[in-house]
Amino acid sequence: MASIYAVGHFVPPNVVSNDDLSKWMDTSDEWISQRTGIRERRWIRRGNESFVGMSNAEMARSAVTQALASRDIKPGEIDAIIYATVSPDTDSPGSGVGLKELLDIDSAIPVIEVRNQCSGFMYGLLIAKALVDDGLNRRVLVVGSEIQSSGLDLLTEGRGTTVLFADGCGVVLVVPDTDAAAKVLDVSLCSDGRFADRLGVKRPGFCSEAILEPALVSGGNQEIYPHMDGRMIFHMASEKMPHAVRSILERNGYSASDLAAVIPHQANQRIIDMLGRDLGPEIKVFSNIARYGNTTAASIPIALSEAVRADYVHRGDLICLVTFGSGVSWGAALIKWGS
Repeated sequence: MASIYAVGHFVPPNVVSNDDLSKWMDTSDEWISQRTGIRERRWIRRGNESFVGMSNAEMARSAVTQALASRDIKPGEIDAIIYATVSPDTDSPGSGVGLKELLDIDSAIPVIEVRNQCSGFMYGLLIAKALVDDGLNRRVLVVGSEIQSSGLDLLTEGRGTTVLFADGCGVVLVVPDTDAAAKVLDVSLCSDGRFADRLGVKRPGFCSEAILEPALVSGGNQEIYPHMDGRMIFHMASEKMPHAVRSILERNGYSASDLAAVIPHQANQRIIDMLGRDLGPEIKVFSNIARYGNTTAASIPIALSEAVRADYVHRGDLICLVTFGSGVSWGAALIKWGS
C-alpha cells in the first residue's frame, strides 16, 4: 500500500499584509479578514514590481530538500516526480523537469505535470498512489508549488481574487508501506465541467486566432487575471467538501466519529469553519489561511507539513485531506498516520 514517508514545505520570506494591499487598491484589513479570514500572505513579488526573484522550480527545490533531509534520502533515490501547479515557470514544458535538473537527478525518471488548480496536489497524490501500488515506482515525489503573485492585478478591479492568492510550495514523498509511513488508504476525486467558466484565467489561450494579442496586455484587460464567481464557488465548496469527506469515509467503512483531523484546502476561513460545523466539534480541522492565503496546489501539502511539525497528527490517527477547486473539481484522501 502506498504511504507518505516524508513531508516538507517552503514559503517566501516576503510577508504581504492586508494593510499592504490597501496601499495599491481600494480595500482594507477589515474587508479582507471578515470575508476570507486572511490576514497576510507570502509573495515573491514585491509590491508593484512584477520581477520574480525565485523561480517556481527553485522554490520547490527548497521544499524537497527539507523533506528528503528529514528521512536522510538523496535526490537520486527518487524515481518519479509529479508536479502540480497553475503557475509554471514556462507554459511548456512546465516546471517539473526544471526541478529534476535543480535536484541534479541523472537518471531518466518520469516527470508528470498536473494542471488541476486547487485540486492539483490531490490529483498528483492519486497518480503517485497508483504508481506505487502497481509496483511501477518506489519513491514518488508529489509537488504542489505556486508563484501566483506575479500574475495578479493590483488595481481595485482585481481585488476579488488578488487578496486571496499567494505563493508557496509543499511536497510529500510517496513510497511502499513501511511502519514509519502514513498509509494512503484511498483517494477519491470528482469534477463537474458545467461550471468551468466560474473560476479560472481566460487568456492567453490557444482557442483564438492568436495566443497573445496587444489588447490583452493593454487597457487593463481583465481576461489575463484570475476571475471568480465568488458566491457560486463559496456555495459549491461549502457543499462539496463535507460531502467528499463523508463519502470517502463511507466507502472505506468509517464514520465521521473515526476521524482525528481534517486538513482542507485553504480557500476561505468561512468554508473551513462550515466544514468543521458539518463534521462535528470533536474533529480537528486544520487552518493556516490567516498567514498564507490560498496557495492553490500548494495549499494542502503546506498545511500537512505544518500539521506534522506542530504535532497536530499522531500515530494511528485517521486523517482526511479534502479539496475544492476550479474545473470545478473536488475530492478527498483518507490517510492512516504512521510514526
